[in-house]
Amino acid sequence: MKINRRKLLKASAASAFTTALLPNIVLGSAPINIGSLTPNTGGGGPFGPKITGAYKMIVDLVNKAGGINGHEVLLTQENSETNPETAIRAARKLVDVNKVSAIIGTWNSSVTLGIMPLCQEANVIQMCTSSSASIPVKDKKNLVYNLMVLSPAWGAPFGRFAQQQGAKTFAVMALNTDFTKSTVIAFEEAAIAAGMERVQDAFYYNGGQA
Repeated sequence: MKINRRKLLKASAASAFTTALLPNIVLGSAPINIGSLTPNTGGGGPFGPKITGAYKMIVDLVNKAGGINGHEVLLTQENSETNPETAIRAARKLVDVNKVSAIIGTWNSSVTLGIMPLCQEANVIQMCTSSSASIPVKDKKNLVYNLMVLSPAWGAPFGRFAQQQGAKTFAVMALNTDFTKSTVIAFEEAAIAAGMERVQDAFYYNGGQA
């Protein structure tokens, strides 16, 4: 049987959703509620709308193929604004009002970590593309499906590369976020192990402070 790209997309999407949501699928014909919490504005604004559009496309494909085990998928979309406080309020609505089984689409680590206590308490699955090394540590219930490599895998090679280029000392200036802080820790550990000396660390909260 010849399988075209559209059929493959449908099968892959259905399989991914089914695997993650199986514990929360109910009997009968009730729909499966999923929340999308994407950075449509703020720092992630260049990426969020495209992520949101991709989720809508996949859900449409899954539903046209008959849903997940016969269940229609309902997608409720919210904007995190790339802001943890906004994201927590939106996640609370998704959990309490929309009764979602999963929240997908969190991009920056501070948002993913910010809504994690709520999701853990409510047994709501998270699907994210965030890199903070704290994510697997704080995921006590194995509810987080992270599709991004963690920050130590970024920072350590940078430290070794700097040493290979002949650097003897280093200073760090970076945004004060969960992702950058854990990246910097891995960078510094690798650089110091390679014999480099740290001069100074400087973290800032926004571009104006840089």
